[in-house]
Amino acid sequence: MVDAGRRGRTTAGDLRYRVDLQIPAGTSGDGYVTTVGHVPAHIRSAGGNELLKFGAQVAVNAMVITLRYRTDIRADWRISWPFENRTFQIVNYGDEAGDRRWLTVYATELL
Repeated sequence: MVDAGRRGRTTAGDLRYRVDLQIPAGTSGDGYVTTVGHVPAHIRSAGGNELLKFGAQVAVNAMVITLRYRTDIRADWRISWPFENRTFQIVNYGDEAGDRRWLTVYATELL
């Protein structure tokens, strides 16, 4: 859940940032130039327990990114945060509440 200060409930107002969803270009996987969406998101640092909950390995610069629910996200996608000039590799994702309202994405920063 988003650390929003309202007992963990996510609202549309929490999605303060715009991020680009990127898919791998070609079969080599080295170029992520195709942007498939420019969407609102909430971004925050992740604790180690959050990553372990979804079966991901704990990593440096781990982030939790909350988006409106989507069915097309894949683990080989990246998320670009143009405003901060940062890029994240998706590690895992899921609908924690099961209500198809929010999608929680666990990602690590690409340095």
